[in-house]
Amino acid sequence: MSDQSAEQRDPWQPLRLVGGWLLLILGLALFPMPIPAGLAMIAGGAALLVHDSRTFRRLFASLKRRFPRFFVALHEKAARLPPWMARRVRHLLESDEN
Repeated sequence: MSDQSAEQRDPWQPLRLVGGWLLLILGLALFPMPIPAGLAMIAGGAALLVHDSRTFRRLFASLKRRFPRFFVALHEKAARLPPWMARRVRHLLESDEN
């Protein structure tokens, strides 16, 4: 996105970045609780950040290289989701560092 001029930039990007990082941090804090709300927050934060944060894309790509079996299992689980949700999960899992 660095090659775009200031007029073409998405005005919502800073809000998505802040919201994504907040969801991710809050999800990590709530993850140990018995209610799986933390996991949903982590997934939502990751979905926001994978498109707008170069740092998060690099982190996500390194996690995919380090834990390939985990991401294969997530791909298999995505097949059981409703079609609209499965498409989004697959898009998130297949995105690589740009």
